[in-house]
Amino acid sequence: MKEKKEAPEKKFRTRGENGGRRPKARYLLIALLIVAALGAAAFLRFGGGAVRAERITAAKQPLQDWYTESASLHLGSDVTRISEVSGSVLEICVKEGDSVAAGDLIVRIDPQNYHYELAMAEAARSGYQAQLNAQKAGQVMSASPQEYVNSLSRQLSGAEAAYQAAKTLYDADQALYEAGSISRAQFEKDSADYQAAKAAYEQAQQLYQDSAARLGSLGGGANANSLFFEGETSQIRSLISAQDSLISQLRDQIGKCEVRAEQDGIIKNIEIENVSTVSAGTPLFTLSRRSESGITAEADLLTSVSPYVSVGSPVRARIKTRGDDIVLSGHVTEIYDYAEQGTSALGLEEYRVHVKALLEADEGTDPERFDGYGADLEVLLFDRDDCIVIPSSAAYKENGSYHVLKVVDGRAQSAPISVLYSSGSEIAVSAGLEEGEEILNNIDQEGIKDGVRIR
Repeated sequence: MKEKKEAPEKKFRTRGENGGRRPKARYLLIALLIVAALGAAAFLRFGGGAVRAERITAAKQPLQDWYTESASLHLGSDVTRISEVSGSVLEICVKEGDSVAAGDLIVRIDPQNYHYELAMAEAARSGYQAQLNAQKAGQVMSASPQEYVNSLSRQLSGAEAAYQAAKTLYDADQALYEAGSISRAQFEKDSADYQAAKAAYEQAQQLYQDSAARLGSLGGGANANSLFFEGETSQIRSLISAQDSLISQLRDQIGKCEVRAEQDGIIKNIEIENVSTVSAGTPLFTLSRRSESGITAEADLLTSVSPYVSVGSPVRARIKTRGDDIVLSGHVTEIYDYAEQGTSALGLEEYRVHVKALLEADEGTDPERFDGYGADLEVLLFDRDDCIVIPSSAAYKENGSYHVLKVVDGRAQSAPISVLYSSGSEIAVSAGLEEGEEILNNIDQEGIKDGVRIR
């Protein structure tokens, strides 16, 4: 029998035997980690995590800002005459469209009430003058100030009796006049008598009370008499002076009841055409006057821009035609000192200031053709060429002040700036930013903020 050969024994390697493969894997992993770390460091060092943003360099450049508003053009200006007196309208001497010259009578207002007041003022002055004369005579004839005060008391009683009698007659006349039993002339006469009696009574009462109070305050003494009469004389003279001023004022108001044109022009509108009485402050009529110097443009500017406009500010009026636009240059001549409330096209509340400007027509251009035209009035709000100008998109507001993001050592750095003027698209900087410094534009871009790395 053949011997059965035994199969050779197979030998298998186990982990850890020969020690070759496991150390190699470990070294490979470590190498990969080192490479990744170096790559991450390089990524961060050379732009990793940075934000791509637009950079601009601060520089000085010209900045002009024009504001446009609708305007009306005419060859003159309208002047509305305001009444300085009150009373019934007696006569309107013109009609709309009439040409008038300076000094022409336009409106007559009844001065009757002012004549009554003037008569009372003159009567009061006469009364005070009489009191002064009586005081001088009383000073000579009276043994003492007390006797003079007693005489004033008797005058007061007489003035009161006359006042009561006149008042009774006036009260009765009112009912009789309304019933048509007495004439207007009789009623007016009794009314004037009543007013005069009332004024005389009030004067006598005031003089007596003041004199009695003065006498009581002086007491006795060697100089009491002279001091008393000196005070009386000074007081009465002051009252006379006050009446003189009132008389002068009333005479001036009577003269103003005849309203005359202050300059040549055309009656554009009569505001009181259907009015029977007027009060001081009531518009009477509007006079349109021609200007020989040029064309007048009028517009209403929003209060948000009016502070940047002053008398002399340059303007341009752009008149649209079928051909090219016609542009007339000029300057602001008048800015009203108050704003009027209105409503915008969107229904929002707004306030506007009225502005007038004088335009100059080019040689060969007939200004008559533009009378009554509408135009776009462009007003210069800002004009500088010596300040740093940046886009509005390069600035932001924080806590009420403007800021920019400067680029410092590759990072965005917030810095406050002082703004000289801000238009819709550009900002003039007066401080906080130097010429040549780099800042970021479009700072509302996602990822841009203070401290971020910029690439």
